[in-house]
Amino acid sequence: MSAALPDAAVPSAPGPASAAGAELTLAPWKRLTRRTVVATAAAVAAGCAPLAGDGPTKGIAQEVQLRYLAWLKEWGETAPALAGELREQHGVVLDVELAAVGVTPWQEKLQALFAADAAPDVLQGRANVDPLFQDGGLFLDLSSRAQRDKIKIDAATYALSGTERWCGKLYSVPHWADPNAVFYNKSLLHQVGAKDPWDDLKGDWTLTQMVELARAATRDRDGDGKPDTWGLQWSYNHPSHVGMLAWTLGGDVADFQAQRYTLDSPTSIEAHRQLQQWLTRDRILLPLAEAEGLRKETGLEPFQAGRVAFQVRAVTDVGRNLKAIGNSFEWDVIHLPKAADGNPGVALAAGHGQVAAARTAHPDRAWEVLKFLIAPGAQEVWARVNMPALRRTFGAHLKAPPAHVQVFGDLYSRAYGIHFRHHSTAQAWDLYAEEGRKVVEGQASLGPGLAELNRRMNDLVRFGSCAPYAGLRHPIRP
Repeated sequence: MSAALPDAAVPSAPGPASAAGAELTLAPWKRLTRRTVVATAAAVAAGCAPLAGDGPTKGIAQEVQLRYLAWLKEWGETAPALAGELREQHGVVLDVELAAVGVTPWQEKLQALFAADAAPDVLQGRANVDPLFQDGGLFLDLSSRAQRDKIKIDAATYALSGTERWCGKLYSVPHWADPNAVFYNKSLLHQVGAKDPWDDLKGDWTLTQMVELARAATRDRDGDGKPDTWGLQWSYNHPSHVGMLAWTLGGDVADFQAQRYTLDSPTSIEAHRQLQQWLTRDRILLPLAEAEGLRKETGLEPFQAGRVAFQVRAVTDVGRNLKAIGNSFEWDVIHLPKAADGNPGVALAAGHGQVAAARTAHPDRAWEVLKFLIAPGAQEVWARVNMPALRRTFGAHLKAPPAHVQVFGDLYSRAYGIHFRHHSTAQAWDLYAEEGRKVVEGQASLGPGLAELNRRMNDLVRFGSCAPYAGLRHPIRP
């Protein structure tokens, strides 16, 4: 098992692969990484418990080495914990490289690799750019192998992100889930005499109540005319984050069947209008610039610093908050509030999978690796870091505190939304981050501004020859 150190452009993050017994070797694909740390399977496995639920494979063929590329630092550090079992059960030794880069650089890296016929055998999928490579036939079609081995990739078994199947073919197996909910500062609400969404409202709350509680928590404590604590932090520089409000109000920011954005639809305009009012009129919504200032001032996220009552964020923040907040204040998490008409809050459920290159010299062994990574044992190992995609292993990650952390798992039993993805997802998001922010902050007119932004974003939308979302009803309802 090997775990490559990132090159100079990526911050180094030592992981389990730096254990005693490791040796330095030159990576066979040295144009991608400067050096690789290779640990023997026995050395890595010595500190790992056997993976429950995954029995040994009989009649293992000759051992092979497969190249694997990851983009998430935590996964690059966790993968070596699976080395012994993977080698013993499947005769596979992974040469793992970590490329901890953002969405757009990841897309560009893969394009360069495939163009040079230098792609790794197996890759950590990135759902936001996967469609480009799926439509291009560059990822291995897993459909027949999954059918042969009776592997069910469905919503009853896994938390799906929406790009596992593309144009009727299975290209990606689910790896981890990243659903959203509302983090809230119980101590701050108590200090200002506001009701608690769980203790007082019993989890049955509305957008109107959230606004009232946020207004009570927004306080100018030093008299300088600016709030020192804010009621609400809801990112408004991403279409899917604003989409959560539009979905809750009964609309959308994209039409999956027509394969286009609908930012200028009435409900999308209303969602943007509400955020704009919370920001500029009510002054309960934390401005993006102010949030950045608080990060520089405190070295923490605003919620972690106790400066925000409610924050709409993903499950990945649970572990970060536990570490950063400690005993500073009491906090919990709750599902998105419902709309005035009773429509339940609809949160974003993101996530990513694992894929294989279509031109791998070892397609069957690559498939064995993918199966291994989504089986209960490997998913429980991954649960030490983040929420696994396998629903039966949610509990391995979702452990109190906070008291109601299970709302992240409950999300998949409610209506939820997914990202609208296409070939240029990252570029469309970059455009929205700049222009959508101007609309909410009042620097661009609401209706005309969204209409122009919608036109520009749809100019970036590209799909292949098929209709990948055919038959999908969004938001997704169980």
